[in-house]
Amino acid sequence: MTARLRYPRRLACAAAILLAAASCRTVSPDQVGQSAGAEQIAALDMFDARLLELRLTPNASGLAAVRADLDGAAAQPGLNRRLRARVEALKAEAALMARDFAAARRSADSAAALTDAEEGVWIVRAALEPDPAARLSLMDAGIARADEKSRLLCERGEELLKAGRYAEAAQDLDEGLRGLDARYGVRAERVLPYRALYGQDRDRAFSLTQAARDGGSGTVTDPSGSLEPRLTLRGMIERASSETRFLAALSPDPKPSFGALLPAVREAGLLLDPSASPDTPALRRNVAFFLWGVISRTEHDPKLLTRYRLKYTTSPVPDLDVSSAWFDAALGVVEREVMDLPDGVHFNPDAPVTGLEYLGILGKLKKLYR
Repeated sequence: MTARLRYPRRLACAAAILLAAASCRTVSPDQVGQSAGAEQIAALDMFDARLLELRLTPNASGLAAVRADLDGAAAQPGLNRRLRARVEALKAEAALMARDFAAARRSADSAAALTDAEEGVWIVRAALEPDPAARLSLMDAGIARADEKSRLLCERGEELLKAGRYAEAAQDLDEGLRGLDARYGVRAERVLPYRALYGQDRDRAFSLTQAARDGGSGTVTDPSGSLEPRLTLRGMIERASSETRFLAALSPDPKPSFGALLPAVREAGLLLDPSASPDTPALRRNVAFFLWGVISRTEHDPKLLTRYRLKYTTSPVPDLDVSSAWFDAALGVVEREVMDLPDGVHFNPDAPVTGLEYLGILGKLKKLYR
């Protein structure tokens, strides 16, 4: 059982004080994309935390208090457009929780009129949409436009789970929770348990995905290719072969064994270390090198393999060295949005990759060539 979070009334007062102090600073109302600043974000995150507690432990009087405090925050003078949009989106979410659908729609529309990059707008609009297909379309649009999209990914994951699209649900929920951990994991010495909100559905989606893959086989899945443990080089190759057609040209067999495929993968130059054991963990640099080679072969463009070292003398990513063998690959997969910079700055080439993360990466790769 998840311990209930407690956010005493003094936190509401602190949020109001922080927001009021921040709003006194001069900021052009036209600077929609400008960061509200750490203090302002912290103040609004306190409201977000209170709404999270109320999702986990519903309380009508507590929800009414949050709505009143948000009305007070919205009345603060001098808020820039982005801050006003965030407050209106929080008001919309609180109204939705109170089943005050008319107020939720009004506040969502008010926030959207200020910016379409506010995540809460899309969450509320999707929740108010009765048609499942239209809900997914709204979430897709929101993920494409919102500055923060981790909760939207989780919400879309839950919608996909209901629709029986388990692998896609597992990808969204896992990626969304990792984003929420990074943003809200520990703040002001407290843990915000978004995993208590979405974690069970993430685990269920993972289990159903694995069951669907194992169904009817009568065998236990090889752990190297499973979705949850750390990915190995064997799993990296096997999953790419089973989930995509990118390696089909390497073997005449439509379903080649790993033993038959490995020499062809080595000969094609797709492995960062061709002599490494198949059971060696596949780190982010290994995955990037492998997939950039796949992209180069798919596009019949070997110049891709050295594109970035010819373009840059100094790396634009702090933890990638121009002289490293995976430099071009890492920049390439990031530019194509097949892989990301986890913190928005660093590639983390030495970080491990889980099977579930890799499944999501392969999904992004397939989208490039639809």
